[in-house]
Amino acid sequence: MSQSWSQLFNQLQAFLSSSQWERVLEVGGRMLTIDPDQAWLHVVMGDAHRNAGSLADAEKHYRRAMALDPDDADPHAGMSQVELKRNRAGLADDHIHRALKIDPDNDFHWIIKAILAIHHGHHQEAESAALKALEINPDNLHAKRFLIDARAELPGSDKLSPQQQLDAYEDILAEDPENDSVISDIGVIYFNEFKDYQKAEEKFRQALRIDPSDKSYQKLLVQSLRKRDPVLRLLWIPFKPVEWMSSVLDWTWKKKWPLIFMIFLFKYVVISLVLSALIFFILCWPVSKVYEYLTIADIHRKAGQLRIYSGPMARIHKSPFALRFGAFLVVVTSFWTAVVLALRHEELGPVIGKYFAIVLGVCVVLFYILSWALTARDAYRKRAHARRSKRLKSS
Repeated sequence: MSQSWSQLFNQLQAFLSSSQWERVLEVGGRMLTIDPDQAWLHVVMGDAHRNAGSLADAEKHYRRAMALDPDDADPHAGMSQVELKRNRAGLADDHIHRALKIDPDNDFHWIIKAILAIHHGHHQEAESAALKALEINPDNLHAKRFLIDARAELPGSDKLSPQQQLDAYEDILAEDPENDSVISDIGVIYFNEFKDYQKAEEKFRQALRIDPSDKSYQKLLVQSLRKRDPVLRLLWIPFKPVEWMSSVLDWTWKKKWPLIFMIFLFKYVVISLVLSALIFFILCWPVSKVYEYLTIADIHRKAGQLRIYSGPMARIHKSPFALRFGAFLVVVTSFWTAVVLALRHEELGPVIGKYFAIVLGVCVVLFYILSWALTARDAYRKRAHARRSKRLKSS
């Protein structure tokens, strides 16, 4: 039995080091059948379930570890992360405070406290927690990362500029070039701060090469590809004044002294913001969503993501781009025509609504007819090609 336990323990360590959580659960489960009262093993099983997304199972193992060893801080640290994933930050705070009370010299526990402080918007507290983790372990790269996150939101001169954040992240990558979280953070800075969507795309792709299964990296890559789409960039132009004026208001509030002049301009700024927003959300935002839906298959292909479309709308995503773009143009023209007519002739509202509904329905029917026709044409061409190939082989 001792030899079997030793072999299983070695396997468990190997799977833990490579983050193979399903294998950890398999081996850990076999070890628990041999000795179900190992508190540390329940913590390992809780961590594995948490990383695999099974929060209820993770809680069971953490609770069992707490019962077996009340003086162990690790199950409380694990439960803190579980509660944070459940969006129950108050309970997460309670558990990490308990963990730090039991073991205040664990740098990992201070990192969790920093994460929670950032979640609450308490960035000075997050900075202190990250510094405490680095005091315990100066080589902790996670602490360095969350220290950057905290200082990026500090007020006044203590706040890191976007370029300073990039420089700090590059220092971490110099020590750990395969840190996908840091690479993704760099991409976010290029996306949000510098509006350099091509560079952001490169970073998100780099992060996905390291961890292809990460859903957040996939979502960020799709967003960066969307920002580079020429049609969407054109449709979002009416929203630009809103962004510019919002930036001016934010700058005014931070500097304070321009507020004197803003008193006289505030009414006109607000009116301009409202008009720009109305134009965008009435005329362009619905259209942009239709375009995004009709081109999502192309975005997935550009992102290198395999999507098997099924259901009644699958044929739309599988159809040629020219057909989908043509359908988009018909919908856009009909929609804008209906809006203009409705604004100019209020009494025609019900008629215009029916008109747009009919056009939309006809568009969908024609789309499916053309799609089936193209499918039949492709099938005919394949059969004709197969017959010609067969004749050439037999001759």
